[in-house]
Amino acid sequence: MWIKEKMIESEWITGNGDLTAVHTVRDKVFVKEQKIAPERVRDSYDGQAVHLLITVDGQAAATGRIYHDGSHFRIGRICVLKEFRRQGIGDLATRLLLYKAFMFAEEVRISAQQYLADFYGKFGFEAVGKPFMEENIPHINMVLEKEKCVFPSKCGGEEQGT
Repeated sequence: MWIKEKMIESEWITGNGDLTAVHTVRDKVFVKEQKIAPERVRDSYDGQAVHLLITVDGQAAATGRIYHDGSHFRIGRICVLKEFRRQGIGDLATRLLLYKAFMFAEEVRISAQQYLADFYGKFGFEAVGKPFMEENIPHINMVLEKEKCVFPSKCGGEEQGT
């Protein structure tokens, strides 16, 4: 059986670049699916962030961002369009964001939707503090130190660090 190969590409966009595709993906996931208010999906960090856009066969599929909040480097706003889920795109986005973030940072933080804590945990993120509600969705703060970063492999092993 022949399986059509897909062209998966990634692009880094600075906050002053064209964020149209980034906002389209975020709006579909966060506003339409998760019912988060549109004004909460875009914030003051967008202008200073470095945004990741992943496309599949030229179609925007996923996004995320890296920014500094004044105290810590953070990754966030990671989302994958419904039709591209369960294909490893979220995993790819997280790996790319961590790789880029650890070029500058010794530690990265994320405010994760709580149901994704195990997903981020496989990279070495550890929960800090207690769960909290944000936009009616349970979240947990998580932190990952560069030397504890793990890139899990489906080939039976794990790759350490960056």
